[in-house]
Order: sequence, then structure tokens, then C-alpha cells
Amino acid sequence: MGIKCNALMMGGMETNIVDAFRTGMHVQGMEKMQTILEAIQAPHVDVNEVAGFCVNMTYGRGASQINGATIAVDNGWTSVVG
Repeated sequence: MGIKCNALMMGGMETNIVDAFRTGMHVQGMEKMQTILEAIQAPHVDVNEVAGFCVNMTYGRGASQINGATIAVDNGWTSVVG
């Protein structure tokens, strides 16, 4: 089996990452990101569905056929904002 190198471009998710990095985050950048996400009304990605997708991409039928892919996992909002 060869080396798999795929990338997932994640959309917004309900996690505690903001709390974990709040003291070290660039506050103006975070506020700008929140403004953009609110303006385009981007729905959050379900963490459990992403986890299931990752397992399928790793071990699911046909997973060995995918290599070098960049996959947007963001409820389709990158197709809206380009």
C-alpha cells in the first residue's frame, strides 16, 4: 500500500478550539472571520459526520484509490464564496 496524502479543508465546527486558543489568537482576525461566516450564513459542519468521513476515507471501500485529493468538508459554502 502506498502513502496516502489527502487534505480536508474544514468548515466551521462547534468545538472548543476558540476557548483553547483565545489568549493567543489574533482577535481582529477572529472577529473578521466571524463577520464573514455570519454574512454568508455558513452552516457549521457536524463533528461526528466529519469523523465518520475520515474513517471512511482511511478504511472504507475504495479508500485506497484516493490519493493526493483536497476535499472541502464545509456544507458547500466554499462553492458559494469561491
